[in-house]
Amino acid sequence: NPGMTIWTVQAPGYAPDLKVMSIIAGMPPVEIHLESGRIIEGKVTDQAGKPVEGAWVSAEQWRRNRRRLHLAAKTDAEGNFRITDAPADELTFDIGKEGYMALEKYAMRAGRRKYDITLRPTLKVRGTVIDAQAGQPIDKFTTINGIDFEDGRAPQWQEHDIRTFTDGQYEQEYRQEIFTYRIRVDADGYQSAVSDCIRPSEIQQSNIVRDFKLDKADAVTVLVNSPDGSPLTEADVVIATYRLRIVNGRIDSRSSEQNVILQTNANGRFDFVPPVSPYAIVVLSEQGFAKIMPQKFKASQNITLIPWGRIEGTLRIGAQPGADKLIAFLPESRRGTEHPRINFEYEVQTDKDGHFSFAHILPGGGVVTRAIPIGDRARRMSHSFSIEVKSGQATDVQIGGTGRPVIGRVVIPDIIKDKFDWQYTNHRLQISTPNSTYKIITLEFEEDGSFRADDVPAGDYCVYLTAYGPPPDSRSRWGERIGVLTHPFNIKEMPGGRSDEPLDIGVLELEVIGKSALIPSLIGKPLPDLGGVKIDLAPAQVKGKMILVCFWDMNQRPSRRCISQLSEQTEQLNNKGVTIVAVQASKVDEDKLNEWVKKNNIPFPVGTIHGDAEKIRFNWGVKSLPWLILTDDKHTIVSEGFQLGGLENQLE
Repeated sequence: NPGMTIWTVQAPGYAPDLKVMSIIAGMPPVEIHLESGRIIEGKVTDQAGKPVEGAWVSAEQWRRNRRRLHLAAKTDAEGNFRITDAPADELTFDIGKEGYMALEKYAMRAGRRKYDITLRPTLKVRGTVIDAQAGQPIDKFTTINGIDFEDGRAPQWQEHDIRTFTDGQYEQEYRQEIFTYRIRVDADGYQSAVSDCIRPSEIQQSNIVRDFKLDKADAVTVLVNSPDGSPLTEADVVIATYRLRIVNGRIDSRSSEQNVILQTNANGRFDFVPPVSPYAIVVLSEQGFAKIMPQKFKASQNITLIPWGRIEGTLRIGAQPGADKLIAFLPESRRGTEHPRINFEYEVQTDKDGHFSFAHILPGGGVVTRAIPIGDRARRMSHSFSIEVKSGQATDVQIGGTGRPVIGRVVIPDIIKDKFDWQYTNHRLQISTPNSTYKIITLEFEEDGSFRADDVPAGDYCVYLTAYGPPPDSRSRWGERIGVLTHPFNIKEMPGGRSDEPLDIGVLELEVIGKSALIPSLIGKPLPDLGGVKIDLAPAQVKGKMILVCFWDMNQRPSRRCISQLSEQTEQLNNKGVTIVAVQASKVDEDKLNEWVKKNNIPFPVGTIHGDAEKIRFNWGVKSLPWLILTDDKHTIVSEGFQLGGLENQLE
């Protein structure tokens, strides 16, 4: 399928390679050349220095990508391991064995040394769980591990790791040093208790104690009333201790895995035991909603719902209804530092007449917008504007149907075409006019670079486009910036406020940035053609000889110094079979150039670039000036970009 992909190639006897590339229709075959495999060796011992037999050593991360390499070994009776077919660059490994703490993301590189690795025993946490009032062991209880990110959020409890214990005794075992843990103890009829932070990386012992005293807890009964004050049955209740997503007024299924979901009974009531972790109570029904934080809840154990707001609207694209398009509503962010984080999200599709409706809107301010899909999940917003939604009332909106279309085309320079992909661009129509109807208008592009934005009102605008290279790994959205475009324009007032005639703002060329990073190496390739260079050089002068090409700029002091030094070494280099050629790499007055060459007695040919200087410099791999390129006697490039002081080493 077209798009970004990551290829990892491995073969016995060879080092692996990893390529991040964009797949496009009609692309040429991809060639991948593998180098010889390298060796990584090491020895694994315990804290007493004894060999650890049967420990596994497995590749974890390479070139910022995880779990892409199948490189693994096990230690022998002496604790030694040997990994063949390794790459030349650094990668990380996970190392471990049952009964030992896993050593994670341990960096190793082939050929550097034999690595000495020490594993420590697993950390065991044991303790007692007793009734805080009676002082007696609690007959039956459960423990659950949580990962504490120590950033103010509630611990992430590992629901798959719930264990049941009896007779007031428990024991937990930890095999990973990289996390900070907490233990939560739950028992019927008691308040839950949570341990302090347990940081295995900071604990030297292999056994520690954490005891718990649980206080008796009675369930709290809560009455939920509808907006008119009557008890509300079958309302959904969430005791939220984790991030909660409410999508179109409904609980997102993924949010129900870590939060407690209840329903009100026939009397409009529900019971719950307040969690130890920070929590919120969220109630949802067709009649309305409520979001209650614990400090407000303690003042009253009755909850009255607030009626939802509604949004009714129509989308038009030009004179036509905007059928089967996505519309989103983004409530104003009220998060602050509250925990847990509760998000209300809204997205619907228009019908054949462009109509849309939101029935369960959180009252307050927000933005209604077109949502243009990018792939499966991402969205670009367009024709966005602010509205205020009132509780119990419908707000009518219209998107589009005014202004005029704007069209144009963006041209991609040849030097970045192999890296360019529209999915790695960030583009928008910046609105410069104060108090404009819309906050954001998105440009929609075709593969040939043509673009269009419908329903653009009169005003001042600017096309902004930033292009990025392919992402370097699977976790990145895109790579380095490779191009930018900025183009301001104006739309004049139209009779009646709209027109079907597009405003064509023409052909716009993307400006390449970071060119030096895009220039490919020429080492191992034939010397490029001198066709774009005006120079007095006969083929017989270079036949069977090495060629030293110097790209320089007469107006640059380092370049003039380089040419002068080459002039002093010309005879010596000629005796070694080296012919020197200099190329003035930027526009210059040729008379002044010839005058300077004559005045300084430069004994080798000096040429000038004719035509597109930037393109010729790119084709020759020139990243800076002065730039030296050396070939062998068959005119294959053997070195480039070196300092003149290192020429002797290059010739050797």
